[in-house]
Amino acid sequence: MKPLVLVLLLTSSAFTLYGQTKATDGVNIPTLTVSTLPSAASSNGKSFYVSDGTSQGDCTTGGSTSVALCRSNGTSWVSVGGGSGVTTCGT
Repeated sequence: MKPLVLVLLLTSSAFTLYGQTKATDGVNIPTLTVSTLPSAASSNGKSFYVSDGTSQGDCTTGGSTSVALCRSNGTSWVSVGGGSGVTTCGT
């Protein structure tokens, strides 16, 4: 049996293992408007903040000022958290 060798590439506060990144200082999610979201079909599993929603759970209409965390399910953009929008955590 051959021994398994793991190689870790260390960079600042994150490491990469087989193409996966583990962030230790949080994740920076890009902010877009509804009209600049890529197609949901080509973005399955990707997440973006939408900055121009008509409500906190709006990932598809746009044109206003509400912010929503949106994720592609491969068919459409859906609000993370069941449409309740983004919850602000303490700073």
